[in-house]
Amino acid sequence: MEKYVQLRPKLRRLFRRTAAGERGVTMIEFALVLPFLVVLFIGLVEFAEAFTVMRKLSMAAHTVSDLVAQEPSVDTAELNDVSLVADEILKPYGTAPLTIVIVSVVSDVDNAATVAWSHPAGAYVPGTAYALPEAALTDPNTSLIVAEATYDFTPTVSRFLGSFQMNERGFFRPRFTQTVLKLD
Repeated sequence: MEKYVQLRPKLRRLFRRTAAGERGVTMIEFALVLPFLVVLFIGLVEFAEAFTVMRKLSMAAHTVSDLVAQEPSVDTAELNDVSLVADEILKPYGTAPLTIVIVSVVSDVDNAATVAWSHPAGAYVPGTAYALPEAALTDPNTSLIVAEATYDFTPTVSRFLGSFQMNERGFFRPRFTQTVLKLD
């Protein structure tokens, strides 16, 4: 029993030294891992923000083309109003880097797609060929409303990386007429 009593203070000292050593090791490990965790967190925040903007951009392109496709004819004022819908969809993100181009694409007997009109005027020259991602989007003698949305995305936290461009297109067939006419 006396041997046990003598070992007790030695065990306490050994335990204290080990505990103090573990604290130091834990602090060093934390200091080594912390920069990696901070970079990982910032990367996740930036990715989530870019993914959200991309989803909103896709929704804006599809909504704009859908709204135009629901009208038998449109004028410049209506197209300007429809473009403002895209601004509202993108909120709370800035709308200054957003560009919306609305194009009416018609196909001929051979299913060759050409531009009938575009908004803003001059974005595409009427009568020029328009490249669709799939030939199956149009049938001969039909038309299609295309909304092209472009957004120059600049990450919030890591602005030193620079911006990059996001592009999205929405396609809808006219609902009530063969072709949506532009009146002015």
